[in-house]
Amino acid sequence: ENGKKVDKELRRLCMSAEELSEELRLQGVTELKDIRYAIVETNGQLSIILREGARPATKEDLNNK
Repeated sequence: ENGKKVDKELRRLCMSAEELSEELRLQGVTELKDIRYAIVETNGQLSIILREGARPATKEDLNNK
């Protein structure tokens, strides 16, 4: 949450910091500070919402001057 891991939530999910790091790497996230928040979905997958400046540029971003 806001670039910091929430240990209480990791314990509740029975997820280690190493497992979290692995999940983030699989989704191309290398820095916790880039994450606005992450959600563990009902199917067990991790959904990540990145901070505004950490999102990759889109085609629309490149066309705006």
